[in-house]
This record gives sequence, structure tokens and C-alpha cells, in this order.
Amino acid sequence: MKRVLTTVFLLPLVIFLVFKAPSAYFFFFISLIIVLGLAEFFGMLAQGKQACSPYLGMIIGWLLSLTFFQERVDLTQFLLTLAPMMLLAVRLTHGGNLLEASQGAFNTLFGVFYVSWLSSHFLLLRNLDAGRDYLFFVFLVIWLGDTGAYYGGR
Repeated sequence: MKRVLTTVFLLPLVIFLVFKAPSAYFFFFISLIIVLGLAEFFGMLAQGKQACSPYLGMIIGWLLSLTFFQERVDLTQFLLTLAPMMLLAVRLTHGGNLLEASQGAFNTLFGVFYVSWLSSHFLLLRNLDAGRDYLFFVFLVIWLGDTGAYYGGR
């Protein structure tokens, strides 16, 4: 019942954000998804006793989505060049050897790529001619797959 109520309230919001809302509202929606996704990803790493820099990873992930929103390829490239060096430097200053620092930097960077890089493409997809239709289809497939897995997996 909880999932049905969530769908009843969230589906109109998603339809509005995809089809009618200004780009800035859609950006904040995708940003929220990215930050929550990164928090979940880094939480799973922490649960598995894997090193990472969650707060820095969330900041880098959000900044990455901002470069996509502004369609600034130069800033995207700059951030992707700077991020690994910055993460490694931060991990090294927290002590430990190079192997532990590089593992923590890699874990953080992987989370940024897996969650933020991929999700940020929704911002570019929305700007295509039929992009809003593609986006709605993707969200619908994700939603139906998640619901089917929840009810079918019992």
C-alpha cells in the first residue's frame, strides 16, 4: 500500500518535472537524486569497511552535475582532471600509506562516475527534441522494474 501511495503522489511530480518544469527545477530534482544516490553508495562502502571520502565525493558529484546542466564541457573536463588528484591528496593527508589512500580515492571516484556521471546525462537528454519522452520512458521502466522486483521478489 505504501508503494501505491508513493506512486500516486510522486508520479504527477515526475511528469511535471520532466515535461513542464523549468530546467532549473529539473536540475534540482536530478541533483537531489544524485546526492541521495551518492549517500547510499558511500554508506554501502562504509558498511563494508571500504575507505572513501563521502562528503568530498558528494561535492564533486554535485559539481559534475552542475557542469552538465550548464553544458560546459571545459569545466567538466577540468573537474574530471582535478578530482582524482584532489581525492588522492585528501586521502594521503588523512594518514595511511599510498595503497590505502589510492583505494579510498578510487572508491570515491567510482561512486562519482557511477552515480553522478551517469545520472547527469538526464540533464542533457532532456534538451533533445524528443528527450522529454525518452526521459519519461526511462523513469517509467525504472519504476516498473523496481515495483515488479519488489512484488515478484517476495
